[in-house]
Amino acid sequence: MSRHLSATSIIQLESSIQPMAQRKEPINPFYVLSGLVGVAFCITAFAYYLMLIKVNHGQGIADDSDRVHPLLNLLDQHGLMILVIEVLLIGIVSIAAIALDHYRGKRIRLKADNNRTNMEEQTAHRGE
Repeated sequence: MSRHLSATSIIQLESSIQPMAQRKEPINPFYVLSGLVGVAFCITAFAYYLMLIKVNHGQGIADDSDRVHPLLNLLDQHGLMILVIEVLLIGIVSIAAIALDHYRGKRIRLKADNNRTNMEEQTAHRGE
């Protein structure tokens, strides 16, 4: 048995789907977090690179008065571990962002399918 949709039921179906397309999705918090972690990684990597350049050119990490900047001191002691942790955080946050987008997209598609099914059922009942 074939079901045919009338022009009015198609318009009703489109009007029920249209507000869903206009709704603005909430911001994915993992995008914001990945941006922050990415900026922190860039700063850390650049400072670590500068420290290595200074050491390789025989300058050491201390300035002329033998004081060491706290950031360079921290990177000298724990720089590699900090970079590894930041890379892991970027990976974890990226996967979480993708998973949340996938979940939200699946939920929207399911809702649209349910609305379409409900509209088709209502149209079928009116046609009987």
